[in-house]
Amino acid sequence: PDRVTELRVVLLSANDAAVEADGFEPADDAGPDASAWEWDGETANPSLTYAMEANDTVTEAGPLGASGAYRFVDAGDWALVRTPRTSASWSYTGQYDGQVRLTRENAVDGEGVASQAVAFLGPYEERVREAGGQRYRLIVPEAADMEATPGEVFAVFESASTALQVGARDETVFAVAAPTADEQWGVRGLQIGDADLWVRDVEPAGTAADVWTHEYVHTRQAYRAEASGAWFTEASATYYAALFALDRGAADFEEFERTLARGERDPAASAVLADPGTWEGNADYTKGALVAGEIDRRLRVATDGRASLATVIRELNAADEPISNEDVLDAVEAAAAEGTDDETAAAVRDEAERLTTTREAPETWDRTAHGEAFGETPAQVGYDLAADGVRAIGEYRNRTVERDPVELVTGESLELAVDVTNTGGVAGGYALSLTVDGE
Repeated sequence: PDRVTELRVVLLSANDAAVEADGFEPADDAGPDASAWEWDGETANPSLTYAMEANDTVTEAGPLGASGAYRFVDAGDWALVRTPRTSASWSYTGQYDGQVRLTRENAVDGEGVASQAVAFLGPYEERVREAGGQRYRLIVPEAADMEATPGEVFAVFESASTALQVGARDETVFAVAAPTADEQWGVRGLQIGDADLWVRDVEPAGTAADVWTHEYVHTRQAYRAEASGAWFTEASATYYAALFALDRGAADFEEFERTLARGERDPAASAVLADPGTWEGNADYTKGALVAGEIDRRLRVATDGRASLATVIRELNAADEPISNEDVLDAVEAAAAEGTDDETAAAVRDEAERLTTTREAPETWDRTAHGEAFGETPAQVGYDLAADGVRAIGEYRNRTVERDPVELVTGESLELAVDVTNTGGVAGGYALSLTVDGE
């Protein structure tokens, strides 16, 4: 726009690349592994063209590890790659009125498809389903031979979406079935960006070790974690993959129990979850999943099903700063306090603290204990904005408005039509948060 006087663009992971610039000049202070450029202030349609490395490898394999090394790869006839990563800042004249905004779009020049963080280059077929309050896009490359059917993948996404009432869902989930015929992937699946993921085409859907569900759960974890709280991310995703398979009847209790019982065995069992320096045997996936499950079980028992581990994730997702293990413990205590007295809530927190800050590990609970805790599912209360559910009301208009961003003038009020659902077994509540100008 004419009001924009300065524009600075930083290309991440492009500091050694040859950049073809039209209307941009090199700038300083880009930081490590980056290249900064400033607009010349005159060119109407400036551009930066550069090459970036397609292949990305891993050196260590976890429980979701595979026999190779690639996380992203150019296979020749096709490629599964990250999209270019950039940041931008700008200056403009006049007062802020919400009209100077940056719109980002990733597009493939040729055959292929791109999302926010992932691009597949080559021939493919796209399957789409809208369910669970989301739109699922499944990219099936011509080179892929899927073990799971698209319907089975959509089913586990929808099931997890319904079960995980942990905050607002991303509008779209973008998933790619990664071909395995000729490529040696270093991991069985990977979630990146807000709601983008890929899973190897040979992976089944719906088992207790289901990678499709595991990576989907990551899309619902909106928090960032510092070192002491990092265990919770893989732990909860691994645990929920097993629990949801059990709830759907895709896995029996013995398979569920075996999955969690990995956390009882050394060296993982002796790790201190809040101290990644002590981790061996991928303790965050194994011991972490067992501890996450034990916290979930204790919350359900203490609150008669009014709170669960999902209540904890919902609290963590609202955090502005990276979470620590202390934040996890605070969220556990707050969840327990929703359905019991302070003394009981403190006891649940103390047990969670013991299991995350010492080398002690719990034992996997038996079928009887599972029935007592999980027999009746806890409240799973969530919401979605109804169709045309955002309305501006004032002297000059009374009509629906765009959802993002919502802009009002002085004297107008905002009316929301919200569909609330409880897919759990007991009554519960849900806090709906509204943010105005960042507050």
